[in-house]
Amino acid sequence: AVETGDDSDAVMARALAGGANLRRVSQRVVGVSLDETTTDEDVQDLLSWFAAPGQTLPAVADLAAGAQPMIPLELQRSSPYLTHPVFNAHHSETEMLPITWPEFACTHPFAPPDQLEGWHLLEQQLCGWLCEATGYSGVSLQPNAGSQGEYAGLLAIRAWHASRGELHRDVCLIPESAHGTNPASAQMAGMTVVVTRCDAAGNVDLDDLRAKCEQHGPRLAAVMITYPSTHGVFESRIGELCELVHRHGGRVYVDGANM
Repeated sequence: AVETGDDSDAVMARALAGGANLRRVSQRVVGVSLDETTTDEDVQDLLSWFAAPGQTLPAVADLAAGAQPMIPLELQRSSPYLTHPVFNAHHSETEMLPITWPEFACTHPFAPPDQLEGWHLLEQQLCGWLCEATGYSGVSLQPNAGSQGEYAGLLAIRAWHASRGELHRDVCLIPESAHGTNPASAQMAGMTVVVTRCDAAGNVDLDDLRAKCEQHGPRLAAVMITYPSTHGVFESRIGELCELVHRHGGRVYVDGANM
């Protein structure tokens, strides 16, 4: 955070004209964020935006020349690393995806809304397509991983129960064939995990699920179903399963990791 006094507006304007967003902390203070992607050229640009017109600027290279390394000499790497060819012969599959393009990946989460109109259009289109494909009434793009999706979904279920005065519902039924993140997410959401059996073919054992629903009825919060299942099929009795859990006051979380 830099005290810019009466020059705050001018500093912000120069930065915006130079293609960067600074953070307006207050009328007299402007904030800057730097990370490992920041280059010497970026720092040089910052100096020019904060400087008064015509002011002589130091060269970043000269400033860096006198800087001491922050890693102690005895901790600095001296030997080669990752020398096996496998570490260099294969590259990430994400290089084939647009998410790695700077036009997609480099937008700052706090960028002004008027700079994000294209992003908003992409989000609206994708949410619309997903709702149309799944039949859901709404879709959130916030979770960035399956495990985060589980956690977000279970928190939504807990909030739904709380809104009905039933926060005591804390039991989450999870078939033994589920992904390992399922019970972990339920634990993190403050739920008690109860494992239900699967039959010899890997399908959810509805008799065992029914018994667990009856056993934990007043405390039943949710069931987590992997759909299609880990062994690659859609549960043929999924409608019956959902109706059973709903009848006992629980909600159904669908894990679409295999979709």
